[in-house]
Amino acid sequence: MRRALTPIVLVTLAIVSGAARGAEAPASPEDLFTQASAAYAEGARLLSTDPSGAAASLRRSAALYEQIISGSPATPGRRSVPLYYDLGNAYLLSGQTGRAVLNFRRAEVLMPLSEAVQANLTVARQKIAPDDATEDGTQRSSLLLLEAVPASIRFAVFAGTFALAWLLAARRLLGGPRRPARGMIAAAAVVSLIAGASLVPRELRLRQTAADAVVIAAEVTARKGPDDVAYEASPEKPIKGGTEVRLIESRGPWALVRLPDASQAWLPATAIERVQAP
Repeated sequence: MRRALTPIVLVTLAIVSGAARGAEAPASPEDLFTQASAAYAEGARLLSTDPSGAAASLRRSAALYEQIISGSPATPGRRSVPLYYDLGNAYLLSGQTGRAVLNFRRAEVLMPLSEAVQANLTVARQKIAPDDATEDGTQRSSLLLLEAVPASIRFAVFAGTFALAWLLAARRLLGGPRRPARGMIAAAAVVSLIAGASLVPRELRLRQTAADAVVIAAEVTARKGPDDVAYEASPEKPIKGGTEVRLIESRGPWALVRLPDASQAWLPATAIERVQAP
């Protein structure tokens, strides 16, 4: 009787052992990337018809991309421009602007001249543009729209119209039967000025503060000191997720940062994350 049961026991143990090994084996980064890409595509497809389903798929996509980047005890993490770029897109579509800006910035560190990264980073930054209406609001909005055009094209337009304006001006000064009209010279100069101004976009002004961290919370109240009871809010309006800041000092659960307007404020340390990935 015992001999008759032995093969059955062995087969059962083999099946159980194989199942255990299969359960313990982590998915490869390639498999995770395929799953993340599929979840992202599903989320993008559902955006207009099923927002809640889209949000769930996009969250799953982001979690899978994060898993690839962070790695596991058996598999080292991977960091690349496509990973950070795709992760930023997943966060952007799911409405997590702060984490979108953070990951686009991380992609930018690895490939500063990537036009795709710059374009999507600009889109994310536009979502946190100040709400305050100003006299130059129309001009600023126009420049933000121009930033959607690749920088290489804007530079080519600037250089070409700048040279054209000078050539036309020189030809007019030299005289002759076919002197260029002043309006033509002025038009070339205006186009050159607009294209040149668009090359100094909002992100470059932010970098003057050497921003090395991003607010990842949806919004957070800044304080004049490292305590949310003893110190009043400063500024009064909450800081939006995606705002890029410069980390000055860490003190326990608080961080002193320099805001884009060069003012300083204390934020909960959990509300920000450094661009330079740990």
